[in-house]
Amino acid sequence: MTSGFIWGELVRRITGKTIGRFLREEIAGPLECDVWIGLPEAEEHRVSNVILADFDPNSKMFAKSHRRAGWQGGRMLDNCGELFSPEMINSRAFRAAEGPATGGVASGLGLARLTRHCLWMAPSTECGS
Repeated sequence: MTSGFIWGELVRRITGKTIGRFLREEIAGPLECDVWIGLPEAEEHRVSNVILADFDPNSKMFAKSHRRAGWQGGRMLDNCGELFSPEMINSRAFRAAEGPATGGVASGLGLARLTRHCLWMAPSTECGS
């Protein structure tokens, strides 16, 4: 369970907008950033498919999940069914869904612009500021 759905619900209750619409209208749109939560169909042609790494049976996390029944990390690995299969991740439905924790899609330039604005607005962390 992530807090993404909670944040999405808070945004909806406060603004009346879905998280994707809020991001587009209030943040990404005004900043001219190609960033979405819930990719519009018109932008689908710009997205590359995700290619997952090969499964590693020697992974420490995988080994721990088998040694310790009920371990949270292991439960995280298998609680989503086929959610993390390449067929699901690369589907139009997955990209269009406004999943706050997993539905973000951005161009490299869009992500750089958004990050630049976030850093510019952040309080200074320099000594003596």
